[in-house]
Amino acid sequence: MRLYNPTTGKFSTSRQLTRKLPGRPAAVYLYTEHAATTRILALDFDSTRGGPTAVQRDVEIARRWLTAAGGRLIIDRSTNGGMHIICPLAPATSATHAEITQLTAVLAAHLPTLDTSPNGNVATGCLSLPGTLDKQGGHRQLLGSLSDARAAIADGSTPDFLPTLYAHLGILKRPSTAAPTPANATAAENCPALAQFTTGNGDDLRLAPQHTNPTPIPAAVLHYATHGDANGAAGRAWPSHSEARMSVIYHAVMRGYTLNDLRELIAPAGPWHQGLGTAFNRYGNRADIALNRDFSKAMNHYYEMVLIHRHRQHKLQKDSPGGSTPKAPTSATRGPSGPVELRRWLACAFRWADTEYHGRRQRWTVKVVLQALAYLALKSGEQVNGAWVVAVGGRSLSLAAGLMTADAVWKVLRDMRERVGAPLILTRRAVGRDADAYALTSQGAVTVDIGAAERIRIEPVHDAWHVLGWRLQRIHDLVVQHGLTERADIYAAAAVSRSTGDAMISDLQIAGLIAVTGRGCVGPGPNTLDTIAAQHRLHETRQERIERYRRERSAWQQWLDRGRDVQDDLLLAQTADEAYLRGPTRDRALALQAAYLRSVLATGPPPVPGYDALPDTEDEESNLIERRALTLLWEVLGAVVVAAEPALR
Repeated sequence: MRLYNPTTGKFSTSRQLTRKLPGRPAAVYLYTEHAATTRILALDFDSTRGGPTAVQRDVEIARRWLTAAGGRLIIDRSTNGGMHIICPLAPATSATHAEITQLTAVLAAHLPTLDTSPNGNVATGCLSLPGTLDKQGGHRQLLGSLSDARAAIADGSTPDFLPTLYAHLGILKRPSTAAPTPANATAAENCPALAQFTTGNGDDLRLAPQHTNPTPIPAAVLHYATHGDANGAAGRAWPSHSEARMSVIYHAVMRGYTLNDLRELIAPAGPWHQGLGTAFNRYGNRADIALNRDFSKAMNHYYEMVLIHRHRQHKLQKDSPGGSTPKAPTSATRGPSGPVELRRWLACAFRWADTEYHGRRQRWTVKVVLQALAYLALKSGEQVNGAWVVAVGGRSLSLAAGLMTADAVWKVLRDMRERVGAPLILTRRAVGRDADAYALTSQGAVTVDIGAAERIRIEPVHDAWHVLGWRLQRIHDLVVQHGLTERADIYAAAAVSRSTGDAMISDLQIAGLIAVTGRGCVGPGPNTLDTIAAQHRLHETRQERIERYRRERSAWQQWLDRGRDVQDDLLLAQTADEAYLRGPTRDRALALQAAYLRSVLATGPPPVPGYDALPDTEDEESNLIERRALTLLWEVLGAVVVAAEPALR
C-alpha cells in the first residue's frame, strides 16, 4: 500500500499491506507490477473541481452508465465530499493500462469532476478504500451495506461489462491491427475470421443466433434511435451525435441486425428515421457509405472484444517451444507426473527456495524458473552420473515459465546459481550457438519426504499465471491437481503463513479457481486456467513472443556467421594494407591484428643472439615441430624466447 505524506501532499510512501488499519491515509495499488493490468475500474471524483454537488451529479451519471452495462459498484465518500467508485471486473478477467486510460479519458470528457491521474500511472497509481482515513482527519464512508460490497468483489461484473460500456458510450477500443481498409469494405472483408460467428452474406450478414445478445436494447439508446435526442432527455447524454449513432449501431449488431435491417429502420417510413436516420443525413450522398463503415467497425469490434473469447482457442496444448500434443478434456489432471527422480529434485529445489528466499518476492519467480528447468530437462536434457543436465537458453526458459520475460529468467538464474547450496550448477557457459548448461543437483542439506515428491508435477508453467501472479500457483496446484482440501495442510505444503495463505485463497476464489467448500476446507472452483488464458488472449501473446524470439535467434546466428566470414577473410590477407582495406570500419583493429599474426606465422620468432650458432643436429621435421610449438607459446600465452645463460661450474 501507499501512505499519505503531509509534506509532499501525495501518497509517496510505500509499506507492506497489513490487517491493521493504518494510522494515516492509505491507498492500494491499481495495477499489477509484472503485467500492468488491473481487475477493477476505479474512478476518483475530486470535490475541488466543482464542489460536492458537482461530484454527486457526476457519480450518479457514472453509476447509471456502469450499472446499465452490467457493472457491480462499491461507492464511498470522503469528509470533503469527494467520492470513489470501485467497479470489479468479471472474475478471472482484467484490463490493460492502455484500455483503462482510454476509457477514463472518455469518461472524464463527460464528467468534469473525474480525476484520471490515479489511472494514468502504472507504477504509483493507487486509490483509497472505504474505511480508511482521509486527508481531512475523518474516514471514507461506505455508501451501502458491507455485505453488498463483499458480494460485488466476489461476484464481479458481467463478462461483457467493458464491451457493453463501450457500446453505451459510443466508443470503440483501438483495433489490434491498424491496416487501412477501404471505406466501402464490408465487415467480412475487414475481418475474415468473423465467418465462424455469422450467417448470411453481403448486406444480409448478421451474427449467428447463438452469439447474439438476447436482452433488449437499453431504453436510453432506443430513445435516441427513435427520437434523436443526444442531450439526455431519456436519462443519457453523449458528447455528440457521432457517439450516440455508434452506440445505437453497436447495440443493433449485438442483437443480430443486418445492414439491410438498419437501412429499413432509418428509411423515411422507418421507426428510426427521425433519430438515427437524421444523424446520418449530415453525410448527404455518402450516408450509406457511413452506415456501412459504422456497421463494419461495430461488427469487428464485437468480434475482438466478445466473440473471440467465446471460441475454443486451445485445441492443442503446447508442451515445449517446439511441439504440441492433443489437449485432454481438462487441464486439472490429478496426481503426480514425471520421473520420480526429477520430481524429488524439484521438491527439494522448492524446499530450498522456501528457505533461501523466505519473506522475499523473488521466491515465487525462483520456483517458476525451477519448474521450467525441470520440465525442459525432461524434454531435452539427459542424465549424467545420476544428475539431470540441461542446456537451455533464456528464451526457451521464458516460454516454459509461463511467459515470464527472458530478462527476468536470466536475472533469476544469475542470482540463484551464486548462492550456497543452490540446486543447480552452471557447468558450461554459453558460447556461440551453445546455450548455458546446468546440472540439477541436490548439494544442500535439504531433504524432502516421499509425500512432497508425490505433490509435484513435471510440466510447463501455465500461461494464465502471467496474469494472475506467480505467487498463487503453488496453492492452486495443491488444491486442484493434488486434492488437498484442509487449509492447514495446504499452507504447510506450500510453506506459507496462515495470513498469507488466506490472502492467496481469497485471490484464487475471486478468480474462480478455488471455492470454499466448508469451514477450513476448499476445493476446485468453477473456472479453469485454460479459460482465463483464453479470456486474456494469451495464446496470441505466446505466438507473438515465439515469433519475436525466432527473429532474434535468426539475427544472432546471422551475426555469428558474418563475424566468422569476416575473420576468415582477414586471415587470408597477405599484407596489413590488404587486410585494412578488406575489413569494415568497425573491424579495422581486427584487420591489423590478423595481418600482424600472419606475418609472425610466416617469419617465425625473432632471432636470438647465439641461437642460430647452435649446432644443427636435428632433422627438418623436428625443427618444424619446434617452430610450431614456439609459435603457439608466443601467440596464445605471449611467451618470448630468451638466451640461456652459461651454466655455472
